[in-house]
Amino acid sequence: MSMANELKKGLAVENQGLQEIETYQGMRLPEEYEITELLGDMIMAEYVDCDKSGDLVNRGGIFINNDISRNTWRVAKIILTGPLAPENLTVGKTIIFPNDKGIPAVSKGERPRIFLNAQRIFGVCEHKNDKKEVK
Repeated sequence: MSMANELKKGLAVENQGLQEIETYQGMRLPEEYEITELLGDMIMAEYVDCDKSGDLVNRGGIFINNDISRNTWRVAKIILTGPLAPENLTVGKTIIFPNDKGIPAVSKGERPRIFLNAQRIFGVCEHKNDKKEVK
């Protein structure tokens, strides 16, 4: 058995060998750099379900503290994708995923963003008010 297979054998089955990215939560992005490209199946998205600070999440028109809503779904718009991201996950699409997945990231003056592996995204969605009526 090769060294790579030996190492894979020791990886947890539940994360399919994905790096435990949640350990990096709370880290601020470097202010003097702009991310222009992502690697692998990584996706960077901007939250659309919260206030500009990211501290309050909108649920049914009511803003609640994000700390209270840890076990909930989050919604974000894709702003950058890696080359291995699925073809249907493109810039501008709105995605839904569990709040405890990914790495939330904040840059000064911007809405909060999140880095996710494509495998952590549960679906593409759209706001019901944005749907166009079919006649």
